[in-house]
Amino acid sequence: MILSWLTYLVLVSALLALAAWSLERACRWHGWPGRWAWAGSLAGSVALPLLAWSGVLRDGGSSPAPTVMPLPGAFVMESLPPLVLQPAGSTGPSLEVVLLGLWLATSSLLLVYLLAASLRLRLRVRAWRSGDVDGVPVLVSDTTGPAALGLFRARVVLPEWALRLDHRLRHLLVLHETEHVRAGDPQLAVAGLVMCALMPWNPVLWWQLARLRLAIEVDCDERVLRRSGDVEAYGSLLLEVGQRRSRLVLGLVESRSMLERRIRMMTRSEKGRRTLRALGLGSVAVLVLAVACETPPPTGSGDASSPPQGDETPVEAAPVFTPVSVEPRLINAGEVAGLVSRHYPPLLRDAGIGGTVSIWVYIDDSGRVRNAGVAQSSGHDALDQAALAVAESMAFSPAYNRDQRVPVWIMLPLTFEPDTEAHGTAEPAADPTADPTADPTADPMADPTADPTADPTADPTADPTADRTPAERVPQVPVRFTPARNRDEAMPVWVALPITFEIE
Repeated sequence: MILSWLTYLVLVSALLALAAWSLERACRWHGWPGRWAWAGSLAGSVALPLLAWSGVLRDGGSSPAPTVMPLPGAFVMESLPPLVLQPAGSTGPSLEVVLLGLWLATSSLLLVYLLAASLRLRLRVRAWRSGDVDGVPVLVSDTTGPAALGLFRARVVLPEWALRLDHRLRHLLVLHETEHVRAGDPQLAVAGLVMCALMPWNPVLWWQLARLRLAIEVDCDERVLRRSGDVEAYGSLLLEVGQRRSRLVLGLVESRSMLERRIRMMTRSEKGRRTLRALGLGSVAVLVLAVACETPPPTGSGDASSPPQGDETPVEAAPVFTPVSVEPRLINAGEVAGLVSRHYPPLLRDAGIGGTVSIWVYIDDSGRVRNAGVAQSSGHDALDQAALAVAESMAFSPAYNRDQRVPVWIMLPLTFEPDTEAHGTAEPAADPTADPTADPTADPMADPTADPTADPTADPTADPTADRTPAERVPQVPVRFTPARNRDEAMPVWVALPITFEIE
């Protein structure tokens, strides 16, 4: 199931990236900043899958809890082969567990790396000296910068060589970094890095981050040029700083392709139907965004604790017959088997007690389990409830009647088997006072003299129960129950009680 979710995450982020690309271009044609389009795309790429996982995007709530239903013998149901489930531990981890572990480990390492880089930068800041350039307080470093650094309190950082620039270029340089600080660009860049660290395997997110960095710089270029109006000098500054490459992300120094794009944006012609183009691109962005929000997530949540998902399809209250040409297929058997160890009642598992529970499962036309109930009990209520809990996490391929998806009830036997190696059959302890020569199969009450009701004239070799039915031969032991109650009122009920006759 996790593979389906990874694919869904990449697809949603790709759609949001396309919407952000269209929206940024529409904003540029209208003279608005474009960095917020990419910031929203990054945030949506993380938030939308979480909303889909929780079910908020579909129905905002959860389905009713599974109910216990009697076995309706009048109906004919499609059934699947029995699913034998054993406690996890004897087999290796599933692919889903491995992928999820790699995801968590990679994200943790990246977040730790970002934290360590922040602490290392704070230590380096202590060695830099404070200064004042054109009335702006700055930090002067040996080679770091130019940049705007700081998460809670951003500062302008200039290298020593920047102080030796021509006065006009130095003024534009300080103005550029000051605009970064004023607009909160350092915080926005760090937020983008954190979002990528949450899903480091998603290449679309890293591309969105690169576009966000470019949009941040282009927005800053436009603000600087609106205040100075010196396009030629500012272009010379970009080329000058571009020759002195820095390892920092946020600043005037970027890759050659990014620097070329910034210069082209500065010198682009604004002729043409800007409003019409902006409206067209904005419409495309809204359309793609709607498609991203309506993209259906994978069925199943992958965890029994997650609430079952519902939709507009009505849930049948009881099993009914549905003709199908293609039966549903369980697609997350590995996850279901892994959940058994969580739901297997510990007392029964430790005692080596298992059993088979036949359950009704209602599957909607998307393959999701919408209802479940016990068709045939295992004889242990705890196992029955465990089977219902496992059923909540099942995901199926949809059933088809010819070419149309249809909801369907199926009967699915679930077998809980204890670990036979860990729970062997114990031999009864020997009685130290027993006669070793006595027949262990002999009936201690076989002596007719011990029976006060024996008939002295009866044939001792005749079977006294020969004229009785098998049911009459069962010892008459009274069966007692606790009263059944409907809320606070005791009421009579019929119960089905299995009686097993075993030959010793």
